[in-house]
Amino acid sequence: MIHGLSRNKKILIAMAMDGITAAMMLFLSYWFIEVLLQTGRARDMWWLLPVSSVVTISTFYFTGLYKEVLRFVGLRFFVSVIFSCCIVSAVIAAVALLPSYGQTVGFSRWIFPELALLLSLGTMATRVFAKWYLEIQSKQNAIPAVIYGAGKVGRELFSALRYGNEYSVVAFIDDDVENQKISIRGKKVYPIEKLESLVKKKSVHSVLLAMPSI
Repeated sequence: MIHGLSRNKKILIAMAMDGITAAMMLFLSYWFIEVLLQTGRARDMWWLLPVSSVVTISTFYFTGLYKEVLRFVGLRFFVSVIFSCCIVSAVIAAVALLPSYGQTVGFSRWIFPELALLLSLGTMATRVFAKWYLEIQSKQNAIPAVIYGAGKVGRELFSALRYGNEYSVVAFIDDDVENQKISIRGKKVYPIEKLESLVKKKSVHSVLLAMPSI
């Protein structure tokens, strides 16, 4: 269902998830500090929950996190998440602390670095889950296939097919005994003698040749 939505609708869903995640992580920060320090004042900060949602969505938008294509996210994206969450935490700290500058605020400032950590973890978790879910959904009608050739060409072919909708690669076939001892991104490499059993067990419909001489 989500896989067929337009990009703008997917961005709106991501914004909603981030808003909910921000409020939950700030609440967890309250709760942890409350349990640890027994301040009895964390409940006075309830008004920051909706503020955290708005600040998070706005910050993520202006730092470009919603422009990233989810299925291609990598290390750079997660570094951007941490950077953005630090900005969110700093802005929320400013909103909470500036009105009482020079006075006793009645709650621990440790809430805000803790928020940066929890929000980073929460945001990464939602993205990883969404990426996994979309990959599973996109492969529902894909043709089960094996790649003949576990060398460089086979790996490149698998990378190209991984995010497509036409084929779902279930295994590799290779004549090299050394290659048969490894797995490629979780896909085992089998000898050619196992092809018939793969066809039966995994309903393989296609064999994709990935050999330099072909």
